[in-house]
Amino acid sequence: MQHLTPSPKLQQFSELVHRIYAASAEPSRWLDAVAGVAQSLQASHALLFTPFVPPARGGLLFPWQISEQHLSLWGSRYIDHDIWAQSAVSSHVKAIYAKTHIHSKASLTRLVLSLGKAVA
Repeated sequence: MQHLTPSPKLQQFSELVHRIYAASAEPSRWLDAVAGVAQSLQASHALLFTPFVPPARGGLLFPWQISEQHLSLWGSRYIDHDIWAQSAVSSHVKAIYAKTHIHSKASLTRLVLSLGKAVA
């Protein structure tokens, strides 16, 4: 049986998948996973976070190459303009399941605003 050597791109992808799986089992490894994904995309910055659940309430916040100052600025000034967070609160989303709760659109809006205050 012939053993095939995977291409460098396939090896890189496989390593990223392993990092993500490892981080899902051991949360302290998320920074490594986020850094790996960012570097593979040649990104200068990256952020994995839960926009509707701040870390104090069990949410995620794993910045790579983003300063605390910039995170605070986003939370205090730009969160209302974040197209990804706002699109989840749009009329197309009626509710989101998060951990053990189903959040209504109104609840999501409050969570987005509370995240901005918590990060600031």
